Amino acid sequence: MPALTGPDQNRPFRADKGLQNIMMWRFQRRWLVAFVLVFVGAAAQAFDAGQIYDYLKRVQADSGSPGVSAAVAVNGEIVFSGGVGVSDLQSGLIQNGRSVHNIGSISKTQAVVAIMQLVEQGKLDLDAPVQTWAPWFPKKQKPITLRMVLTHTSGIRHYKEGEFGPADVMAFRQYDNIEESTRFWRDDPLVFEPGKYWMYSSFATNLLHAVIEKASGEGFEEYLRKHVWQIAGMLDTQFDVPARIVPRRGKGYVRNKQSGAWENAPDENVSYKYAGGGVISTDEDLLRFAIALNAGKLLNAKSMAEMYRLQLDPNIPYTPEAAKRFKPGKEPRSMGQTQALIWRMEKDPAGRIYAAHSGSVKGTGSMLSNFKDQGVVVALHINGEGGSKVAAPAEQLAQLFLPAAQTSQANRFDVLIQGGTVVDGTGNQRFKADVGISGDTIVAVGNLAGAAAARTINAAGKIVTPGFIDLHAHTADEYADVGLLSKDVRRRAAQNYVAQGVTTTLSNPDGYQARTADRKIMPLAEQRQALTNAGIGINVALTNGHNALREQVMTGDMKRPANVQEIRQMQEILRRGMAEEGSFGLSLGVEYFSARYSDLNEEVELARVAAEYNGIFIPHLRSQGISPMWYRPSADGNSPPTLDDSINETLAVAEQTGVTAVFTHMKAWGPGYRGQAQKIVDRLQAARDRGLKVYMDVYPYDSSGSDGQFVALPSWAITNGQRPKEDDKTFDYTAALNAVLKRADAKRRDDLARDVKHQLALKGGPENVRILDYPNAKYVGKSYAELMKMRRLDEVALAVALQKEGNPNWPGGARMRSFSMAEEDIAAFYKPAWAATSTDGWIVLPEEAVGDKKYVDTNRRCFGSYPRRLAYYSQQLGVDSLEHAVRSASGLPAEILRLQDRGRIAAGMKADVVVLDLATLKDNTTFLEPSEYPSGVEQVLVNGRAAVEDGKRTLALSGRVLSASPRADKT
Repeated sequence: MPALTGPDQNRPFRADKGLQNIMMWRFQRRWLVAFVLVFVGAAAQAFDAGQIYDYLKRVQADSGSPGVSAAVAVNGEIVFSGGVGVSDLQSGLIQNGRSVHNIGSISKTQAVVAIMQLVEQGKLDLDAPVQTWAPWFPKKQKPITLRMVLTHTSGIRHYKEGEFGPADVMAFRQYDNIEESTRFWRDDPLVFEPGKYWMYSSFATNLLHAVIEKASGEGFEEYLRKHVWQIAGMLDTQFDVPARIVPRRGKGYVRNKQSGAWENAPDENVSYKYAGGGVISTDEDLLRFAIALNAGKLLNAKSMAEMYRLQLDPNIPYTPEAAKRFKPGKEPRSMGQTQALIWRMEKDPAGRIYAAHSGSVKGTGSMLSNFKDQGVVVALHINGEGGSKVAAPAEQLAQLFLPAAQTSQANRFDVLIQGGTVVDGTGNQRFKADVGISGDTIVAVGNLAGAAAARTINAAGKIVTPGFIDLHAHTADEYADVGLLSKDVRRRAAQNYVAQGVTTTLSNPDGYQARTADRKIMPLAEQRQALTNAGIGINVALTNGHNALREQVMTGDMKRPANVQEIRQMQEILRRGMAEEGSFGLSLGVEYFSARYSDLNEEVELARVAAEYNGIFIPHLRSQGISPMWYRPSADGNSPPTLDDSINETLAVAEQTGVTAVFTHMKAWGPGYRGQAQKIVDRLQAARDRGLKVYMDVYPYDSSGSDGQFVALPSWAITNGQRPKEDDKTFDYTAALNAVLKRADAKRRDDLARDVKHQLALKGGPENVRILDYPNAKYVGKSYAELMKMRRLDEVALAVALQKEGNPNWPGGARMRSFSMAEEDIAAFYKPAWAATSTDGWIVLPEEAVGDKKYVDTNRRCFGSYPRRLAYYSQQLGVDSLEHAVRSASGLPAEILRLQDRGRIAAGMKADVVVLDLATLKDNTTFLEPSEYPSGVEQVLVNGRAAVEDGKRTLALSGRVLSASPRADKT
């Protein structure tokens, strides 16, 4: 069958070590990006090149790299070879399966094949000391055998920090022989007694170079060319020698830590590690290598079996130093369960064993996965820092070509969702498939006819999506007493969230964290433990809050930027949160006390820590319109910060630190901004085009704040210098206003007028403010502008009249709601592929939101955001496709948060699943009835358990407190 190829439509845009740490391999294998794992019983012929190119585009987007390429072989024949993006940003050379690149540690797999060939010939003994062939290598406290080198149990050290700086190995030094190239490390003491621990070591595997040359009598490159590359037909494979001219040679790239722009990866002469990571090749040549192995052209069956045999005690430990990096209870399985001779024997979600190895060097990453028993081989390459994330994408791509999983467990599930149309969260086209769930995990997606299950859900005619992930929810922070830390199971079940299909929320937004009983900031570790102990109905991801950090370390006057020492203390708390307590990054509320007094330097220094751990920087902006919410013209001067200023501030943080910045609950309100959303989108897109990692989340309503919260009068006019307690329901705002007006002179009355007019303008003008509740029922539902006309009063006089004639215990005398955003702006915000959906909501019980509480501490967003996003904006208004909308609610926020196992429908993902009836999906709230559950959300599973069953909420507490993925270690 001819190889599937695609057009060169992916023209470049002008923008701006092997995977040596196996602990990262364990993390990356769970990074199941952006494609459908469909067990359909068909081979590659069932798929077209367009689908594969769509997948590679998603991998490119997830990794953020200039180019991604792949090649696939089925039954010994290359059936796909192609790529997206560019292999060279300067020349614009398109990346594809014939692009030449350094394959890093995959070089080791070619060295081990040479070793096994020499074993076949009786020239090598795997259990003899390496000095048999490298007599110049110093003897250690215990013999190091060739097998120990091949299984990473030799005790020889790996690279160390600072070893590859200018004028050292990584510069331009050319080593002419292997003995000379080992001099800078071979006399170092062993890290451990040989055979006692497992520790990845490229230096150790460099000794294979010497072993092969001594045993064969040939130069290492000469041997590989004659006995491996030529036999396999690998015509583009050779040593990475700087002086050579190599056609179709691609480059590797790294991000500038300050600007975020792509830069050439540092030059490196790899003559010190040809066996460990010094070979250049193509995706197609890597396929030919595996095809030749599978066909018995390079090794006999006995040698193949020995090479792929697990070699170690299944429980061999990591070194104590490595073990310190693991959180208690989070230790990865022992490498003894996968370590063969150099190769790792991995298992896919269907239980199929395959041989694999990765490599990353010079700003690139490559992966070779060989499903020998199924006849499928995949090679994949990424030429950016995302190149360290190659394992899971290659495994996922292989699933597209693998035959159906025919295991006994494939026909037995705990939950089987049958006959639905899957919109998988990647943005790819919907497809018909069944979904099989065992425990808390999706284990099969495809045609599962005849399968049995403890519970079967008939999803015929319905849409099956991943659980929705809310990037801005007050579920566990300052609302903790009524949220997930409540003693009331009705609240902890998060009913108004699961009813929308939300299965995960990012909490502690706006710079806040939960508080203890004595009102002190609750440390993140304590908050995590309290949520876990309580039992919660949804998954929760936590951030460290900037306001909370300031409160923890600053004393005295907090109306100032933090000083150097205070910033250091905040950095340490944040670093501990991200390194040890599972924090996903830093949230900020720089429009609130006391963060409104912080400066750019403070934000940048904290963002550096978040970036160090691949966390997010998610600020509630300093201003969301012509001024902050706290601004009053009468008291705060004439130059308040604006939305433009705030956008500049956050972009500056992203530019200087490289952090992933999320403009949370993005909006455009008030004069100068209402109707201008597209200009904001264009600004952020331009920032992304120059390499900044910028996203936003948006809720689908034209009002902000809490229902009933709008007050036109300034607080100084209705409190008379007093400060009512938060829960004081008897404070007389009318009496306070009368006292202020009684002694007000002309200037003070002018101050009042300026403040009222500013507040109304900021929130969209009198025509966009409505009365929700008032003693005079005739006023309810009318706009402020309508009342001005009806009463023949101007803005200020009406504000005073409403307070004097209304409820004296309500600020402003009425419950009012401002509709400060325009619907067309919300639509514009939702169109970009980097805009996620959110609620800015909290947990509300509708049965308590009645009477005087009907418009207090509730909001339409708390109940209807996700049905409204999908049904109204996507389907009714046609803002985008359902696939795009579902991705904005699931796959995209998972990508932003680096959630490796949620946000998509695919085998291996956690079973957070929603079944929707699109025909009845609807947000049932109105501005007068904000606390109504939606319709059309029929089934919701959280970690495999039903949170909503047949449209009814179950009060199940199957949520978990999630932890951020570990940062990529430098290798």
